[in-house]
Amino acid sequence: MVMTAPDVLSVCLALLSCALLLLADHFGRGYGETEPEKSILWICIAAVVIGCFARLARLASLPGGISAEEALIAVQAKALWQTGSFLDAKGLVTQLPQWTGDPAGPLLAVLTAPFVGLLGMTELAVRLPLALLSCMALPAAYLSGVELGGKRAGMWTLMFFAVSPIFVLTARLTAAASLTFCLIPWTFFFSLRGLKRSGFLVPAFLLIGLLSYAQNLYFYLSAALVFLLAVQALLCGRPFRYVIPAAFMGMIICLPGILTAFANRQGGADLSIGPLLISHLEEYDKAKNLFTMLKGHLHPDSLVFTKMWAVLTGGFFQNVMHSNIAYSLFATDGKTALGLFSVPLALAGLLAGITYRLKGQRFSPPVRLMVSFGCATLLAELFFGSVGEMEINGTTSIWDHSQLFPYTVLLAVVALIFVQRRSRWAARGFLMIFAAGFISLCISLFGGPYAQGANVYFTDYPQAIQAAREAQGATGAKLYITSSVYPHAMPDEAARMMLYYTVDADMNTVAQFPDTYGEIYWPEGEDGPEKGCIHVVLQREIRSWIWEDEDFTYESFGRYALLIPR
Repeated sequence: MVMTAPDVLSVCLALLSCALLLLADHFGRGYGETEPEKSILWICIAAVVIGCFARLARLASLPGGISAEEALIAVQAKALWQTGSFLDAKGLVTQLPQWTGDPAGPLLAVLTAPFVGLLGMTELAVRLPLALLSCMALPAAYLSGVELGGKRAGMWTLMFFAVSPIFVLTARLTAAASLTFCLIPWTFFFSLRGLKRSGFLVPAFLLIGLLSYAQNLYFYLSAALVFLLAVQALLCGRPFRYVIPAAFMGMIICLPGILTAFANRQGGADLSIGPLLISHLEEYDKAKNLFTMLKGHLHPDSLVFTKMWAVLTGGFFQNVMHSNIAYSLFATDGKTALGLFSVPLALAGLLAGITYRLKGQRFSPPVRLMVSFGCATLLAELFFGSVGEMEINGTTSIWDHSQLFPYTVLLAVVALIFVQRRSRWAARGFLMIFAAGFISLCISLFGGPYAQGANVYFTDYPQAIQAAREAQGATGAKLYITSSVYPHAMPDEAARMMLYYTVDADMNTVAQFPDTYGEIYWPEGEDGPEKGCIHVVLQREIRSWIWEDEDFTYESFGRYALLIPR
């Protein structure tokens, strides 16, 4: 593997962070206790400003082109705005089917609908809701840290959420799973504050219920988190008359999500509750039971151990990749700064917590709540999360285990508080590491592979489709999109989503006459394109086709080609 400049910087930051931890422990004498609160305030203000800048700067143009998830969310948001229901569904749905029956939470599409309806189908309209929600989550990250460990903990938690590449890049990559990162900080804050003041339990349970429709793992997890929060609130002395009604409301909100899981586990048909459709998703792979893998396969090379390794490294240590996104943005191949930086800190935080408990000291109720939330999330990932990509060092796809990333932050904060209490100079050294990590992020974001566009983006696709639509209007020929234009395994729905997005179709018309907007063409072997039809195809794909040049005119659009019958 060739090491790039950001790679080298990331490795240096990781080694420096380990050295600072050891030196602070060996030489520290408690100087950090006198850190002025005014300094913490200015650091937090700077972190919010920097975090908002990283999320909003050049949002409409970076990344270039349109991604798969953006197309899905944009089309469904527009359909909801224009028709009052999602595309290909009568009413509302608990989960949106994507490709290969893979589900996506519909909540982000609901939140995006007003932006698309008022601003049109533009990259800015699709990306702005998530980016703004991510900015709004930054104060919640600080408040959650304060509830757990005071203002120092709030400062470190805020800094992680503000500049860590995982949280910045997902704020710019509009996808249903990314919404979780925006809701989790507020969920944590209201849950933790609810242990002290009962009025905060209502928004806490409300957010936990809504998580069922933000990311598919919360099919199962939301109900468990509602139960855990209710039990902890009762143990902390919150009045029964406040806790039970609020918990009941949260359970009712996530009930359709639970039924979604039930419908797919049982393999039954779609369920309907009034206008709400609970979909049965074909080839559903998010509910694989761990016990099935345990039967006769409990050995070091078994799938269960492979999965445990993937969850621990990918979830807790942000050691993740995405097979369609430049590796240098998400580690492991590129070892992104602060991604690798989180590993020694998370390990140190975990060790500090275990040592604290072994000494006979009891965790505070907020810490106990977060530990129970983390354990429930980890178990849900082990039982129901898909294995994902396993090609590089046991890593898995970024979406599959992203629910565990916030717990990485909390573990790291434990270590950072320890460092700050031992040595102020070591704490300031970590501030410099955060600054260097942010510089590395900006290099990748504005001048590196992210700016150039990764292979899930289709910079030239809108122009090719627009030309195809014009040719269709002139010739009346059928429009086909070849299967390999889209990188996912089952692109039928996804290619239609992309088509609707780029032609800015009226969703009422689409719902009535779906066949007029193109079909998927599956080339087999060396068969050429179907004659008399318009084709949008990848340049590299048509090299293996056998077809007569006089049958079509050929037009190039970057990676894509347009074949128009003569």
